[in-house]
Formats: sequence, structure tokens, C-alpha cells
Amino acid sequence: MKANMMQRPKSLQDENQAGGGVNHQAPQNDFEMMFAEDTAIVVVSGNKDSQAKIMKTNNGITKLFGYNTFEVHGHEVNILMPPIIGVKHNYFLDSFFKTGRERIINSEVSSFAMLRAGHIFAISLIVKPVPSLKNDIQYIGLIKPTGKDYDYILTDQYGRIDSISKGITSILQLQPTFFKENEIFI
Repeated sequence: MKANMMQRPKSLQDENQAGGGVNHQAPQNDFEMMFAEDTAIVVVSGNKDSQAKIMKTNNGITKLFGYNTFEVHGHEVNILMPPIIGVKHNYFLDSFFKTGRERIINSEVSSFAMLRAGHIFAISLIVKPVPSLKNDIQYIGLIKPTGKDYDYILTDQYGRIDSISKGITSILQLQPTFFKENEIFI
């Protein structure tokens, strides 16, 4: 997966800031991140029969992604990911269960997430295992936008456009669905 970054024009920066004006300062620790206004908390099942299904969320899911909490419950967590990442997510999980090697768990990683409208944005992600007496194992994901002033085009290894950020839509005057319905290469 490649990410092409473009500096967002000043007018688009102003447009995004007018939508909420949230300060995207990185919290100092996981606990602060958990209660930050612009953090979405997603609890996902680790059970084999319901692997990667969203069990609970906070209101950050609405603020960050545009989904109501009831819309995502029961869906696989990859609904919140660009397709190029989402299609590989179950493979990553299977690899983790087979090897026990933690590549994402207990680490803060940079990645991309996808809005309900189909645009992508850069995020910081922390995933922690949460043992449960009732549901075996669960994972809690803390998702926070990075607040970087870049726009993104995600492509596969062949240069086919997979996903774009809001600013790219403004620049090209093309909706994300255009790239889903057509094979466009850069």
C-alpha cells in the first residue's frame, strides 16, 4: 500500500477546522487518549466465532466516522478501514492467533481509517487486549485522528487508487465512489 501525501491548501484547512475546531494534540498516555474528545473507542470480539465483530463503541464513533453506534455494532471492524487495509485485517488476526506475535497490540501505530462517507483520514491507533469473564477475550481500540494537514491517495502495489481523503475530492471534484466503481491508476 502506498500513501501519496499532498499539503492541504489553506482554504481546505479552514473548512475542516470550522467543522469542529478540535485541537489534535497528542495525549501523553493511553489513559488520556481514552478520554480525549476526539478519540473513538471500539471494543471488538476476539472469539473465533465472532472474530473482529464490533461489540461496543463510544460516541466518538459518530464524531470521527459519521456512524451511529447502532450502525456498527455486529459489523466487522474493517467497516472503519480503507478497503486495501480492511481486506487484509482478518489475515493479520489469523497470523496473530497462530504465532502470538504482537505487531499492533500494545503499540501505538499510524494508519488510515475511513469515514462513513468513504473518505480516508490518518489516525493513531492503540489496540489493547481486554480479558472478559463473559466473552472470553476482547480488544479495545483507541482511534484518534492525527490532525496532519495532508491529503492522501491510497493505492495498491500496481498504482490503482483505492481510497482518497476529503481534500482530494475537493481538488479533483470526484467522490470516493468513483474510484470504487472504476479502476483508476496513478
